[in-house]
Amino acid sequence: MARQRYARFVENLFLENFTFSLGTGPDQHLKLDVKTHKHLFKSLFTFLRAANSTVTTSTSWTRFENDVKLFVVFLMDVFHNPAVSVKFKDRRDAFVTGFIEFMNSQNLKMQKLEVESRNGEDEVVEFVMDHARHVSEVHLGCLTTSRFEYPNRSVNPKFQIEILRIDHSKWVTTWHLTNLFINCKRLVLLDCTSSNLQLNLFFKKWIATPSQLQYAELQCYSPSLSLAGIMTGVPAIRLQRALVDDRVLNHASYLITQQKTGVKALVYWHRFITLTTDFDF
Repeated sequence: MARQRYARFVENLFLENFTFSLGTGPDQHLKLDVKTHKHLFKSLFTFLRAANSTVTTSTSWTRFENDVKLFVVFLMDVFHNPAVSVKFKDRRDAFVTGFIEFMNSQNLKMQKLEVESRNGEDEVVEFVMDHARHVSEVHLGCLTTSRFEYPNRSVNPKFQIEILRIDHSKWVTTWHLTNLFINCKRLVLLDCTSSNLQLNLFFKKWIATPSQLQYAELQCYSPSLSLAGIMTGVPAIRLQRALVDDRVLNHASYLITQQKTGVKALVYWHRFITLTTDFDF
């Protein structure tokens, strides 16, 4: 019974210590913190080291990080490879990239991936963009250096991320928007560089292709940027009034329609440049 009850959801949170949750969803879970239950985990890690001698340890990882790896293998075996949510906060590059690589090598289902860091994490961002394209939800809350570019212009493996949030998006270009991110279902890009983005090409691509994108928020700062300028040349109907999230928009917005599916979206600017398919007149 216990196995059935907790088989659907596993969440691992890597902070300065390690926290994991088991349950059927975010509101129904059992949460254990290594720091709070250190005696329990000390005994468990000792047991797992002896019981899982065939699991390869990583020489670039600390003993604690390798213990966590053994513990995850144990959880996957006990709960029959459930969906996994993983969050890293201010962890070393080698551990973040190595753990994602380990999850992929074991064909473990990663449902959600979050990475937060106050450092310039160029290597981590590039690794996630290359090796976590199959994860349903990705949140990159880490800074990158001013030199960072994401040069991978390949659309293979297929970009399958449905919900993507990038808090520091200065490196994002028009190519990323129109070739990789266009098929996310929900997209949030904060701190964009407007000179890197031709947003009218992004909206034209949404119109021309059967994109599944239902919602996008793009945060761009430029005194010369205007919604009217962005929508120049985009097949759209200018509206003076629309309803979004029970809020009346009394300023100009634009109605666009996908040519192949007939799906309609509203484009407006309220704090962020926004595209949504959930609106009314």
